[in-house]
Amino acid sequence: MDEKWLQRKNENRIDYIKRITNLRTEYGMSYSDWCYLITGGAEYSEDNSRKAYYVVEKMLPLISYQLELDEAKVKRYNDLHSKEVQIQKERERQKDERRAYTNLVKSQARWEQILETIEIGLREADTSKFLDNHILKYEPEEENEAVLMLSDTHIGMTINNALNIYNKEVCIERFDKLVEQVLKNCKKNSVKRLNVVIGGDIIEGIINTSGRVTQNENVVEQIFTATELLSETLVKFSLSVPQVRVWNTNGNHARMSKDTKESLNGESFESIIYETVKLRIELLKHKEKIGWNIKFNDNDYPDIAVIEIENCNKLIVASHGTKDRNIKTNLNRINQFLDIKADYYLMGHVHHSSHEYGCYTNGCLSGSNEYAQNQRYNNEPMQIMLIFFENSSTILCEMNLKE
Repeated sequence: MDEKWLQRKNENRIDYIKRITNLRTEYGMSYSDWCYLITGGAEYSEDNSRKAYYVVEKMLPLISYQLELDEAKVKRYNDLHSKEVQIQKERERQKDERRAYTNLVKSQARWEQILETIEIGLREADTSKFLDNHILKYEPEEENEAVLMLSDTHIGMTINNALNIYNKEVCIERFDKLVEQVLKNCKKNSVKRLNVVIGGDIIEGIINTSGRVTQNENVVEQIFTATELLSETLVKFSLSVPQVRVWNTNGNHARMSKDTKESLNGESFESIIYETVKLRIELLKHKEKIGWNIKFNDNDYPDIAVIEIENCNKLIVASHGTKDRNIKTNLNRINQFLDIKADYYLMGHVHHSSHEYGCYTNGCLSGSNEYAQNQRYNNEPMQIMLIFFENSSTILCEMNLKE
């Protein structure tokens, strides 16, 4: 069979019939050949095939016209539908813009109110101190470094159960014990540089209704208390340890919205706390001439700190741990994410101390709350500190803060 008689790959059925009908004579087809092709193999006499040919020949222009008409209708419908879709998209875009604008105004108002309250508090703050006068001045004989994970203090939370009591007064007592134990360990191990990671969940925040029942301070008061306690803690460290470096990693309790998904990478009161601590230390440097050996560091990510331990060329990554739950894989995942080769990963969030697979988890200052009790956990109030020696050895200090 002549190749021209066959349907082409890019040809639909109607176009094929049109072509072999219009070009039947040129292709040297008999009527029965033509009929055989368009019927898919049925054999008819030459006479009947000729009659069918003339009917189809007359019908083809009408079919073509109808097809073009249908295509035009489809195009008009598509155009109309496209316009409707565009109008709907524009409506949704305007809704999104209005929503974003409203959120922006709320956010700006919230930040302005909080910052104004904090600035007033800073200006009017008296010279009384929360913490005792723990100073262990020493001259380190070695170049050892320490990393303190200071996380999960949950300032503003109140706990009163069979396992634990926690409130503002107890919180201050535990901060006091922490400062005392950190300085003793630093002096004992000749620490020249203390790296402090403010590791998240410093305040209880406003993240859920049940949590608010256990809060004895509103969020602005929590921020102010946290600012004072952290500032005093850092100053106490700086009066004993030659060098103090500070990092901040945001947690989940201080987020500004109750929606976890909305706030996982969003606004956090802990960003305010960190900036306010900086401001407080600057005021103390100029007013009381202290804290000059404190250096604050900023991160590429608000929830990740990367710390270089210079005396032994170690690299530490610290984070609150909200996004990193698998202790077995945390170090590998964070190394892949940051494209680095960290030696250790430090995290809070889980409220208990453990160390395996290069991952160290921190305890909490608050101790066992209602959630822990219901889950049959007994979380001792404690914090951890790693000390790195010049010979590359490392020790873990688990500092229990229970009364």
